[in-house]
Amino acid sequence: MDSDFGIPPSDGESNAFILNDIVAVGNDEIEEFLGLSVGSLEDLSGSIPFEGSAIKQTFLANAGDVLTFDFNFLTDECTLLDVQNGVCEPEDIFNDFSFVSLSGDELDNSFLKILADTSSDVVTSETFFFDETGYQSFSYEISETGTYTLGFGVADADNAFGDSGLLVDNVQLTASASTPEPTATLGLFATAFGVFSFRKKRQIK
Repeated sequence: MDSDFGIPPSDGESNAFILNDIVAVGNDEIEEFLGLSVGSLEDLSGSIPFEGSAIKQTFLANAGDVLTFDFNFLTDECTLLDVQNGVCEPEDIFNDFSFVSLSGDELDNSFLKILADTSSDVVTSETFFFDETGYQSFSYEISETGTYTLGFGVADADNAFGDSGLLVDNVQLTASASTPEPTATLGLFATAFGVFSFRKKRQIK
């Protein structure tokens, strides 16, 4: 996506966009795609993920390298902001969520964390979504040298109504002091599940 989407990228001229739209797939397919254990998304969110989309990239990293990226969660679901504004009721909130995963042979268990969900602090969005978190930054230090798979996803929780999306940008791997290689911008998003069909549809309009 670029600035025409309504939000300029946090870095450069474009970013990756993931949507749990009609191209979304079941949570079991996402878990298999990202190399996660069965039921891990439900355990993570405390909700039943109905459907979602994900992207991934495999990369080499050294111990001590720091992985960083920017993300922005967007949603049409009822949020706490909408409840405060009288748009919907608390019982209307369904816990759509976005997440990051990191898997590899060097990890005893895959790293899996929610980035933001419908209970996060949001503002009114300038896009076709109602609300967004705005860009936030995330970092993770690599503990062991090896090959890793980084994944990003967004999921519909409990029902398939109300779309949510995730923008990801400025994904970088910064070398540790003991490995003097320069900071690398990962060539992310070569592999996607339930993502590109929406992007092509948007370009046609």
